[in-house]
Amino acid sequence: MLLLAHTDTLHGTRSGLATKKLMERAYGIFGDNRYRRLATISVAHLYNLRQHPGYRHQRQVWTKTRPATVPIGERRAPTPNNRPGYLRV
Repeated sequence: MLLLAHTDTLHGTRSGLATKKLMERAYGIFGDNRYRRLATISVAHLYNLRQHPGYRHQRQVWTKTRPATVPIGERRAPTPNNRPGYLRV
């Protein structure tokens, strides 16, 4: 589970098939024994592993809420910029 999370972190959470091919190459071509079991799982099982709480805990990404750039709830007179027929909504 941790190895899958680490691989997804390095490669940017690619599709299941691309991740499976990466793991097959890591084990088959480069001989990395850590990927021995992950290289043989199906793409569907890979997606199931990504739903596991242990995987999700490792891959949590927190971003702060960005402030609003538009004035929300501010009351002021409209600026029609010298255009006729400007409606106040």
